[in-house]
Amino acid sequence: MLKRIIGTSLVAAFLAMGASAFADHHEQKAFNAGTELRGEFGYNFQGFLEGETNDVNDEPTAQLGFTGIAKLVFSGNIGSKTKYFLRYSLYDGIYNTHDNPIWGGIEAANITYHMSNMIHVRAGNNYVNLGGFEQKARQYDAMFLSTWLQNAAALGLTTPSFDLLLNTGAGKVTLQLTNEKFTSGATKAEQARFATRSNANNDHSNSQISALLEWHGKFGAIQPLLQYQLTDLGKRHAFTAGLGFKDRNSGLNLAVDFSMDFLADKNDNPEDGETWMNVAINAGMNVDRFMPFVKFAWTDVKQNGTDLEGNTTVPAIGATTVSGIDAAFDDNKIEWAVGSHMRMDGNAFKPYIAIHGEHAKFTVAGEEESKSNLDIKLGVMSKF
Repeated sequence: MLKRIIGTSLVAAFLAMGASAFADHHEQKAFNAGTELRGEFGYNFQGFLEGETNDVNDEPTAQLGFTGIAKLVFSGNIGSKTKYFLRYSLYDGIYNTHDNPIWGGIEAANITYHMSNMIHVRAGNNYVNLGGFEQKARQYDAMFLSTWLQNAAALGLTTPSFDLLLNTGAGKVTLQLTNEKFTSGATKAEQARFATRSNANNDHSNSQISALLEWHGKFGAIQPLLQYQLTDLGKRHAFTAGLGFKDRNSGLNLAVDFSMDFLADKNDNPEDGETWMNVAINAGMNVDRFMPFVKFAWTDVKQNGTDLEGNTTVPAIGATTVSGIDAAFDDNKIEWAVGSHMRMDGNAFKPYIAIHGEHAKFTVAGEEESKSNLDIKLGVMSKF
């Protein structure tokens, strides 16, 4: 493990020095470097494991753990019309999805060329324009990710793509083209995605062009957001409608997202398709040095044939990561979090405390069972 830490640190240092040298050589007008750090103690009551342990009393044992995030962010201008952006993950023990590995990895790296004040083009590893404001938050300070965004959001959090951006008087319009690739996974959503493009009669080699269209409007404090994705020759499409509100005078921030994700099976059998629905609500307010917040998310899956009433598996005993636990939720989940940040030195030192709750229905041995869980989070964030 020590070798991996040292190796990752050396890579990060090399990237920083290389970017600096590149900036000097090409007369870069601006070079910005920053970090995103987070350390968190969590006390998890393991409520989802109740009735699943081998203890005499059949009660799960609460767990106390520590995890965190460490990322480097570089951005700047090359010449007068080209900008670059790089976010490098040194370590991510909270949101370790396949695009965001635990030990090191480029999370996003792209360049943007300004053809004019109105038209821009971007190429590289970009954030997917689906998932609404929850996705755009880049999850650095989120208490949790909604189940749909974590498990079933199209393409993951980032993907290689080509983007065409159009600035209008009514906001920004973006067309994103990418080569969608999936492999068969543990969750129903992953299996359905894989099935749409892999079959004996028409093997798509697990790869199809995906087109995403986004409109992000800005009208003072109000920000409407519409996103639509079409992929796999029309067998799968998804959309998100969002509404954001950000008032500097009152310090109120609010974002509401509603998403639907339509999955067809590989043979276009309507009985085998399913629809994921997701609602995510984020709200916060700046009150002097305190920033109280609340987040709510609801995910539900409707199978086109016989609709399931519960998740088909229970979280595995010992699963502690987001991806490990959320892999069990293939039908429904409700989550919420309430807490507050405290700015001790702006964004450079921001301690926080939060209570995170979860509720879901499971179908085990033909019987429906509801389970709930709580965990307490205490940590510090730093962004500079």
